[in-house]
Amino acid sequence: MDGSTGGKLMYAEHGTIRYRQINALAWRVASELSRRDQGLYIGLTGYDGSAAHADASMLTNASGPEYQARRRGLGFTAGSGGDFQISWDRAFAMSSARAIAIAMEESQNIYRPEKSPATTPRVLNYRVMASMLELTVGGRLEWSTSELSAGPLDPESSISRDRLQPWEDTRWILQRDGQQVAQLDNFGWLDLGDRRIDLYSKYRQHRQLNGRLYPLMFDLFGRLLP
Repeated sequence: MDGSTGGKLMYAEHGTIRYRQINALAWRVASELSRRDQGLYIGLTGYDGSAAHADASMLTNASGPEYQARRRGLGFTAGSGGDFQISWDRAFAMSSARAIAIAMEESQNIYRPEKSPATTPRVLNYRVMASMLELTVGGRLEWSTSELSAGPLDPESSISRDRLQPWEDTRWILQRDGQQVAQLDNFGWLDLGDRRIDLYSKYRQHRQLNGRLYPLMFDLFGRLLP
């Protein structure tokens, strides 16, 4: 694999611990990439072609770089042709999700400061999905993710729906053993049970106290965790 960070290929099937680990890492790297480049967003999983076969989570923006996490395929790729590749085995051996993100950026001749900028509402929801998958990866119940096109959760964004970009209509679904637990949109809002929560506002309040995401996670999802 020319220009790649190689390693033994390891494919994963839905429902296995390996797949759950891969899905968590895919979301974590996606959150790092889109935090570092705030024009990046996660697109809907394709329903045909090789990307769908590989269960690929795709990040792109209007002007350029494309990254994929091929959850049932070879690993991470960068570039429109997937010319740069990091196998899952190699990715798990790297020091952090940020290191993976930086390697993918630099493969496309993109160089940014190592420290990531402040979290946006959209990136916060990616981070929440990644954190929940990480916290539950070894549990008895299977936690998974899916998506749907349903528009933003918050009324203010819904009012300006005609100005939304197509990808902003995506909602991310967090599931436990196939049952929906939560919905998150691209604007920092969360539906959890019968509650609609301004997640971004709560995050900023928690940051003033301790600067970390996990206390907020346990505040919101603690009763659902193993």
